Amino acid sequence: MKNEMLLVQQMTGEQLISTIRLAVENAIEKKLAPVISVLKKLENATIERKEAAEMLGISPMTISNYVTCGKLSPIFTKGSSHMKYKLSEVLALLKE
Repeated sequence: MKNEMLLVQQMTGEQLISTIRLAVENAIEKKLAPVISVLKKLENATIERKEAAEMLGISPMTISNYVTCGKLSPIFTKGSSHMKYKLSEVLALLKE
């Protein structure tokens, strides 16, 4: 982070706090940018039924039941009946 001089004269306490808050938020945003980029990519990540079942500690047949009752939404592979599942949905089920 660059060393920047901040003139505090003729500044109210609220203005000073606001200026500091903005500087800290900007610094944090810059540091987290690579992490946020990876998380955005993971939002659209998909996994196989077997992987989903292993993560949740259930059988692949139970994954099918989750689809039937609406707990998971399948994503079909083009030109096939092969299904995948959103990683974000599986992780949300882990939290339940």
